[in-house]
Amino acid sequence: MQLQQAQIDVLDKVRSRSRVWQRVLDELSRAISSGKRFRICVMHVDIPKEGEELMEELKSRFPKHEVRLFEAGAVIATHVGTGAFGLAFHPWPINT
Repeated sequence: MQLQQAQIDVLDKVRSRSRVWQRVLDELSRAISSGKRFRICVMHVDIPKEGEELMEELKSRFPKHEVRLFEAGAVIATHVGTGAFGLAFHPWPINT
């Protein structure tokens, strides 16, 4: 199996929680429009109730895709702080 090199970068700088969520949904919708099935991971830092709500919203909006919830690890939590959330998504299953 050959691993691809990944890169993390700032996609956009958006202010306010509602605008951030809309920006994330726009990007996810764009990717999903490819017709591929995706795994969507909701990550949060010490906001389990909000994380659960975000996950349920995504399951409702994108029922054909796998959605999971995770609490962010210590390194990410240290950098972004309590109350942060994020989304990661990729085509699933991964073709090797």
